[in-house]
Amino acid sequence: MKFYKTLIFSKWAKKEDVSENALNNAIDEFLKGLYEAKLGKAMYKKRIPLNGKGKRGGARSIIFYQIEKVLIFCFGYPKNVQEELDNSQRKKLEFLSSEFRKMKKSDFDNACKAGKLIQIDRGQEDGNKKENDS
Repeated sequence: MKFYKTLIFSKWAKKEDVSENALNNAIDEFLKGLYEAKLGKAMYKKRIPLNGKGKRGGARSIIFYQIEKVLIFCFGYPKNVQEELDNSQRKKLEFLSSEFRKMKKSDFDNACKAGKLIQIDRGQEDGNKKENDS
């Protein structure tokens, strides 16, 4: 199974000081069925802590997930700035999710090479670009 974050999510996470450890913990929880909402169309809402604030004062992330294949952190937002997705955001994310579900392994590899996706380092070597390699 592969784990990624979009370039947009990565920039947001860096700005909000979301650690790789926090993302890995969120992945572990998600894979155990611990998430806030299933939004449909392979999209899920998962809380993640912001540095020093914990989950309650933290942020929400939107994850795209294909069972046993791939998980992508696509979008994030602080809870104190925005409670829920607006209609425009939801429509854009639904479109991206439909495109994501069509992707093949080579598409993910190409997206990594182009810098649009960044593989999350979970201590696994599989040849894709990882954020620490950039």
